Amino acid sequence: MKKIICFLFFVFLSCSQKSYESSDKQRHINHVRHEVAKKIAKETALVPFGTTGQALNQIEKLGLSFLHYGKLDDDHARSLLIKVGYVFIDEVNGDENIRPYLANFPFNLKNIEVRIFIKDELGRDLNDDNIQIVTLVDGVIEYNSYSSKDKKIELVKSEKLEDVIEMVGVR
Repeated sequence: MKKIICFLFFVFLSCSQKSYESSDKQRHINHVRHEVAKKIAKETALVPFGTTGQALNQIEKLGLSFLHYGKLDDDHARSLLIKVGYVFIDEVNGDENIRPYLANFPFNLKNIEVRIFIKDELGRDLNDDNIQIVTLVDGVIEYNSYSSKDKKIELVKSEKLEDVIEMVGVR
């Protein structure tokens, strides 16, 4: 009898409204990410290939990862990160269906994570002296390289997003 009660209790919990909200929330997250990835792929040379986020209860962060084939200088990498970031927040803030799940509205660039992994034209890793990963996470842009000698990712430099936006004069 106890086994039957435990089983029914488990079934009841798994069918609760909470699990429906989670799947509905995830559907809206996937839709927004898909729209952003589609726009960015159409407008740039970036190839979408991964997602990230923080959305256990409410959506705190959303992120996408991209591949770029060919070297990027700092200015171009920075402009791509900012472009993706603004497309992302515009898409999130413009989607009324996702708003009830957001931790804060409007979503801003500190809620967005963007990573660009840079490969050569044939998809191979670049040499150690080249920037290989650029990220926009928590309002900071970081430029990283991979040390094949030490087998680790090394931070080359970082910039606060608000300084960069002021410097390049966007939004």
